[in-house]
Amino acid sequence: MNNYKTYMIIIVLVPLIVGLSIFVHEQNKKKKKEEVQRVIYEAEQAMSELRMNK
Repeated sequence: MNNYKTYMIIIVLVPLIVGLSIFVHEQNKKKKKEEVQRVIYEAEQAMSELRMNK
């Protein structure tokens, strides 16, 4: 009976942990993409300011 409980815990926890790690990974990718877009935008702003100053 004790083994049955252990198996149930494993069956529930393993997919939960895997799903959570995938979710966190996707969130981090999204954050990185937004960060890159922001840096590109700021660089374009700086370039246009330099052009105006000339």
